[in-house]
Amino acid sequence: MKTGGPREELASIDAELPKLLQERRGILSEMERLEARLESIRAEISSIRGKIREERERYGEQLEAFRRAREARRQAAATLADMRAQVRAKRAALAALERGAPGLPASRLEEELRQVERVIETRRLGREEERRLVERAKRLASQLKVAHAVARARADLEEALEAFRQKKAEVDELSRVLKDTAPRLAEARERVAGLRGTLIQLRGEKAAVEANMLELARKFADIAGRIGALRARRRELMAHMREEAKEELRSRARAMLEEARAAALAKAQGGGKLTLAELKLIYGEPDEEL
Repeated sequence: MKTGGPREELASIDAELPKLLQERRGILSEMERLEARLESIRAEISSIRGKIREERERYGEQLEAFRRAREARRQAAATLADMRAQVRAKRAALAALERGAPGLPASRLEEELRQVERVIETRRLGREEERRLVERAKRLASQLKVAHAVARARADLEEALEAFRQKKAEVDELSRVLKDTAPRLAEARERVAGLRGTLIQLRGEKAAVEANMLELARKFADIAGRIGALRARRRELMAHMREEAKEELRSRARAMLEEARAAALAKAQGGGKLTLAELKLIYGEPDEEL
């Protein structure tokens, strides 16, 4: 900086200091702006983390419900397969019974059997007729037994079919639940992935802002040091210039005193009458030390 005399150096300092102060104010303003942005980013990151936790909890609950429904459907489907096999077996057994079943319903067979038994018990019958009616009663009883077996088989089949239908409805409902839940799980995963992406972006921005703030802090410290050095140098120059000014005044006073003393001596040598002040100049000391 010392390219001239003290005044030139002082002028240079006075020109540079405002620029440095303005630059420092700009850095402070930018650091305040970055600090505000950093606080905003921290708040956003905290909010995003909270949302991710909520989404993960909700996803975990949905996933657990999905797994329970899937296991329930697996078990229900296995039971349904067994019930289907049972229905087929009961239907086949009923078909076999129906092939040997009489054409008349059980109620009609029961009525005919009662009539035949009443005749055998209440009438006087010949041996041949009694034998014929007894044979008829046996056939009716056998046919009635088959008819009852068919009825029981039909009722058993209907009961098995009803249980099968109920189990089938259960399997269908569980399938519907799984079908509805699967897209929601995918959506939840996408939401979490999106939030994670936003979180990564915010973390990157936070790191960039912090790096900028560190760089600005370094610049601020550098400028503060330069300002301090310039101000110290300015004080040195001002002190030096004040001392030079005092010395100049003292030098001028001494010169004026010597001129006055020389004039008084010349006057005395010329025989002129000297004043008290002139006498003091020639023979005494000045009132003040210069």
